[in-house]
Amino acid sequence: KALGGYRLAPYTHTLFIDSNSFPCPGIENLFQLTKPSDKNFGKYWQPTTTGAGDLAVGIDQYASWQNDEWIPGFKTFIGEDSIKFAERNTGAVLFNFQRQLSHTLAHFIPLVAEHIYNNVASTKQKVPNDQVAFRVALYLFRRFEQGYVEHQIPMHTSCRSYPGKDYAGTDGFLNGMYPLKSDGTFCDECYCTPCLINHGVHTVKINGAMGWEEGSFNRTTPGAPPSSPRYNNDNIATFTVPGNGTDRSMNETK
Repeated sequence: KALGGYRLAPYTHTLFIDSNSFPCPGIENLFQLTKPSDKNFGKYWQPTTTGAGDLAVGIDQYASWQNDEWIPGFKTFIGEDSIKFAERNTGAVLFNFQRQLSHTLAHFIPLVAEHIYNNVASTKQKVPNDQVAFRVALYLFRRFEQGYVEHQIPMHTSCRSYPGKDYAGTDGFLNGMYPLKSDGTFCDECYCTPCLINHGVHTVKINGAMGWEEGSFNRTTPGAPPSSPRYNNDNIATFTVPGNGTDRSMNETK
């Protein structure tokens, strides 16, 4: 169901994030990866190509877990390199639907998922999550359409980690996702982490709150979450992101 939702995207540039993800102020900068019109594009991102991405997504903390088990067809046809194709973190996926290829990929992903569930998965070979089908579909699609532009969302901006845990893949305590504060504890606030989206067990907050607590935010609170969208006559939605004395807005076409 989650993978089929890409086909229902309401905007030309749509960011899908997990419901348990916590966005930090500045999250609107992710849209520069698919629409690099801002003059500060190079201050945030260093993509392999400076053109607009068709898709932007990060690498999962377990980049190659069980990759050899999920090959839809014959290995001789698919290619052994599919095993080394890193799993993506579907907890934050940004689509650019101005490009027709992105519409095609959004319809292709659930078809691959259906094939895996009906013909590859079994009681012994279970499908652990939606990232399996997403990885396989993206691998195949990039073979079919070599001009498809995928930008990577860096792990320090879309932070998926279980830091300090033996079972962790990427450890956010070791690689700077959550730097040490002056009191010797690891960062747990938006202001001291580079994360724009936070996934995982080490939660970050804004002024000590997650946002759903009663009275935790108001319109004058620096770093408060974005406002609800407001539409004008041209179906342009404006989201206001409060800052320190200034409000930043990001616009999107419906």
